[in-house]
Amino acid sequence: MSTDSLPTPALEDRAAPASQHADSSPSTTRVRLERWGQRYGTLAILAALFVYFTLRTDDHVFATKDNLSSILQSVAVLAIVAAGLTLVLVIGAFDLSIAGTMVLATLVAAQVAVNTGSTDFGILAAIGVGGLVGLANGLIVTVLRVPPFIATLAMGLFILVGFQQKIAPDGTVSLGLPDNFGQWGQGEIAGIRYTVIAAVSTMLFLHLVLKHTVTGRNMYAVGSGPDAARLAGIRVDLVRVAAFSVCGLCCGLAGFLTASSFGLGSAQAGGSILLDAFTACFIGASTLVIGRFHILGTAVGVLTLGMLTNGLTLTGWTSDDVPIAKGVILIVAVAAAGLLRRR
Repeated sequence: MSTDSLPTPALEDRAAPASQHADSSPSTTRVRLERWGQRYGTLAILAALFVYFTLRTDDHVFATKDNLSSILQSVAVLAIVAAGLTLVLVIGAFDLSIAGTMVLATLVAAQVAVNTGSTDFGILAAIGVGGLVGLANGLIVTVLRVPPFIATLAMGLFILVGFQQKIAPDGTVSLGLPDNFGQWGQGEIAGIRYTVIAAVSTMLFLHLVLKHTVTGRNMYAVGSGPDAARLAGIRVDLVRVAAFSVCGLCCGLAGFLTASSFGLGSAQAGGSILLDAFTACFIGASTLVIGRFHILGTAVGVLTLGMLTNGLTLTGWTSDDVPIAKGVILIVAVAAAGLLRRR
């Protein structure tokens, strides 16, 4: 009898147990756990923080609807800025002017509203100024070939500060604002603040752009390798300018919402927005898709920072402890993702 006449089902039956044994081996289980950790490790940290602060606070106040709503309100502006920054990071660049752009937009929104008596003009002016700053950053990087780090550092640290001082020598614009100026920053619909709605809408829109449009794919291509992207027919400089411009628009919107929330324009409005936005984005890059900046990851990073700040405050930690905790969370998230990726 030739070997060709052997019944193949018998061979398959003998091979099946070996395959099943391989699938259930310790090494295979470890690989699966590592892959799970790579994708969901940061989400696990977020869940752990939620459980920890819920158990630590009196009457589990951390998990109440009012407190969770407060967390969302506190990170709404950060979410908008971080979403815009994500696009710049996707193309392989940096924008260190985001805080300065937001502060300038805050002052411009208030000053224009005072001069015109119209909150609507204040909104348009803030977003417009943000877009112009972003456009300027993009042109400086692409036309003048100045490295993004230097270009945006000079813009944020010197140029924008100068404009801020011209608009508000004493650091604030508050007198003569229209009565409805605080509507967008303090108003709500169905119990949800307008700022939260704006943040969710911005992140959802940019997520769809990055994930489901040619523009988004081009941005990732430029970030992966501008030379290869150029050879593929992508207009690299145009993509870079677009990313910086959208980031500026987001900062402009965030600036107006900040001014509206506090009922004034202030040169101190930037606070820790620069470091918080970068932290949220880098935490996000270690979530779901390791080593890749994306909007969903940035959203996780923003929520992590919001929960951390709120939870530490409720459990009696001082404001000086919060930056330390943020730094530790960032290092742990990124280091763990890197370790899992190397293994």
